[in-house]
Amino acid sequence: FEVLGQVLAEMGFPLARTPNWAVISILRNRTWLFFRGMKLRAKVRTPRTVLDALYAAATYMSVVDTVHGADLQNRYLRQAATSGDEGHYALALAVEGTHQATQGARHFEKARQLAAQAAPLLEKLGDPRREAMVHLGAGMTEYFAGQWAAAREKLGEAERIFTELGLDVHWELATTRMWYCFALLQLGEFPELCRRYDEHVQEALRFGNHYAAGSMATRLNVVWAIRGDEARLAEDLSYVLDTYPKGSYQVQHFWHLLGRSDGLLYRGRGAEALEGAQREWGLIKRAQLHRVHLVRAEVHSLIGRAAVSAAAGAPNDNQRRGFLQAARVGAKKLRREGAPFAQAWGAVVEAGIAQQTRGPEGALPVLERALARVQETGCLLHEVA
Repeated sequence: FEVLGQVLAEMGFPLARTPNWAVISILRNRTWLFFRGMKLRAKVRTPRTVLDALYAAATYMSVVDTVHGADLQNRYLRQAATSGDEGHYALALAVEGTHQATQGARHFEKARQLAAQAAPLLEKLGDPRREAMVHLGAGMTEYFAGQWAAAREKLGEAERIFTELGLDVHWELATTRMWYCFALLQLGEFPELCRRYDEHVQEALRFGNHYAAGSMATRLNVVWAIRGDEARLAEDLSYVLDTYPKGSYQVQHFWHLLGRSDGLLYRGRGAEALEGAQREWGLIKRAQLHRVHLVRAEVHSLIGRAAVSAAAGAPNDNQRRGFLQAARVGAKKLRREGAPFAQAWGAVVEAGIAQQTRGPEGALPVLERALARVQETGCLLHEVA
């Protein structure tokens, strides 16, 4: 981060000192974009090297430190829109679409419009690398919108183009494959997920890409539960975080929470998973990661599922009631998210609560409704579970 910050500062775009300052910078640039608009106008000839650096910084930071990534994306979009550079303008629109999708259900349609606006611009330029980046952005947009099958399709197209381009785009290819695997997880397509997991983690390590290898090792730790390998599932994954700066909470810390919690839930240690999720929620909010609706939904789903698991093993009625209340709060917050997939996750938590309070027969109608919601929204990971 220090090297990146130094390079950007020399170009006149210093990193915000804290997540809160990044939010202030975002608001300032969003205000400028609101009044000026996002249309391409050749008013300021920004050097190509500056645009290249802003694009690289915005895309990298977005998958490590979301709020700083969003700040850099706003500055990149602002520079690209006034530069007259159609290629960078199209890339900025695609990345902007992904950031819009992270904000929740009300922004999904706008996010798709931006991705659709970028595609014809790059087709006209005939630049396959940038065309693949637009497909990657569109795939991530669909992922954050909870459209896992659409995300897999667009990410697959990006993977095809990057593969044809060769080793010069290894980071982009590894990132595409990582998000493709995340989509497979949500779709419950476990055989292909397990195959790709082994292949992609090994390839990332071979090229020294610890970001991709570590991200998949943590977020996709559930692969070992699928395979029934409890020893691998229980391994300490904290070493993955050793390569990241100390003193800040980043996306990889969040994925580590999810992977660690999957292992605990598989082994019936719901109370421990619940305690960890509740403890890290404060860190997530401090890092401004809670502004990403999918992060909020993942945390509330985890709290709900962990609380139901903890209630099943509670030593007394008082603790059981407390765990079930925590599960109800998680389900309620999921319903408030507005996104169909989040509401389906909430229905799954409610089915778990009904199982604990009404017994198998009394819970059956609730379970059937939850299953219907899961199937309607394509969250087939929960259907398999």
